[in-house]
Amino acid sequence: MPTSVAMASMRERVEGQSDLLVWALPLEQQQFLFATLDGMTQAEAYQVAHPKAAYSTACAAGCRYAGSYKIQEARDELLRLAGEEALRILRAAAPKAALVLAKGLEGDDPERTALAILDRIGVGPRMGLDVSQTRINGLDEFLEATRASVDVA
Repeated sequence: MPTSVAMASMRERVEGQSDLLVWALPLEQQQFLFATLDGMTQAEAYQVAHPKAAYSTACAAGCRYAGSYKIQEARDELLRLAGEEALRILRAAAPKAALVLAKGLEGDDPERTALAILDRIGVGPRMGLDVSQTRINGLDEFLEATRASVDVA
């Protein structure tokens, strides 16, 4: 299964990080790991690393590769890095999400309602949002600047 054009492959995302466990693996295991992280089945990933392998061999060997302690450790490290990257993206998007929610809400205090929604779904406390104070890191200033630019337009 090919990766999306918009989303870089896992290998491309970690290429410059030389201290990762994945680089200590043999090349075939690296290829297998990256292929599985990019959405291939274990058999397909094994065939990427070993193109001449029969499918039945690839099924069994792919399962064996996936069960390898070193491959699992490297996979866990890469998934942790991907999770941290996703969290950074969510944190950066939180003020914009609050603004979009606020624009779509009616009432006396739409920003507070938007923050309450984010808090209720569990995004608020984890993202550094303080709903009780109606404050988000820099959101008040961002909302004021947005209002000013909308009023001018």
